[in-house]
Amino acid sequence: MKVELYATNLTNENRQVDPYQAWQQSSRTKPRTVGIALSHDF
Repeated sequence: MKVELYATNLTNENRQVDPYQAWQQSSRTKPRTVGIALSHDF
């Protein structure tokens, strides 16, 4: 059995990642994600 814990953007920063930040619809960072993955080989 394999157990994996993962997390991204732990501080939940909301930043613009688009080089054209003057646009109203610039891309943003993804929200905080925390999870666990379980797997088992037969």
